Amino acid sequence: MNECYEDTLLYASCIHSSGIENRPTRLGIFVLASADGDGASTGRTISRICAQTISHEILTLTARPAQMERLDIEHILRKSIQRTNHLLHRYNLKHKTAKTGMVTVLLTTGKTVYSTHVGANHGYLYRPQRGFVSLTPNAHRNPINQGNVDNKDSYERMGKGVIGIGLEPKMTVHVQRMSLQPDDVVVLCSTGLWQKISKTAFFHLVTQTAHYGYEVPTDTMNALLQAMRDHKTDDHADGGSACVMQVQAYN
Repeated sequence: MNECYEDTLLYASCIHSSGIENRPTRLGIFVLASADGDGASTGRTISRICAQTISHEILTLTARPAQMERLDIEHILRKSIQRTNHLLHRYNLKHKTAKTGMVTVLLTTGKTVYSTHVGANHGYLYRPQRGFVSLTPNAHRNPINQGNVDNKDSYERMGKGVIGIGLEPKMTVHVQRMSLQPDDVVVLCSTGLWQKISKTAFFHLVTQTAHYGYEVPTDTMNALLQAMRDHKTDDHADGGSACVMQVQAYN
């Protein structure tokens, strides 16, 4: 679901052989990128730069046998974010501007998901009967991700405290690792969604569709989309983007 012209959703996958037994490893890459207050045209450019650079770096690094032999996914994710930050920071210095990108990145391999995050986008893993787990390892640095932001006004009051790619020459990148189970539901959401849907409403919608929906990703997307459209506002706030996935049973 992409209701915002400024956001970019990107998915890529690849299969690599690694290790002594030359066993194939399937990787899935999910990137949700957005831009902070740059306007529709420039915002889409910035978000595309972030998403494409991150995915390219991951694919390039995992193609190297030495990297895949160690399966150092955390290093690969950190390096891809740092590379993207470096490129955008150089752009800002050259043009004397302050364009910032916000990203949530997931990398899946087998029954494991690695996640990293910069900015006000966010991701959750919902496990039926167990509840929600944040996929945002540095969420404590962002009030949005603590559930304190339920509408656009409070989002704007929180304002410029949001961390973004491209503001500094280097940045600290946190990576989180989790095991996946069948029927887990993963949801990535952009900033625009949190301006329109409260965290309480979000949890309720995902829980209901995960328990009673026949097609969980589709039902969840439709519910989030309808909630965003039902949001009443007097301004022209941007739309939001989301990506919903469900883990299938392993044979």
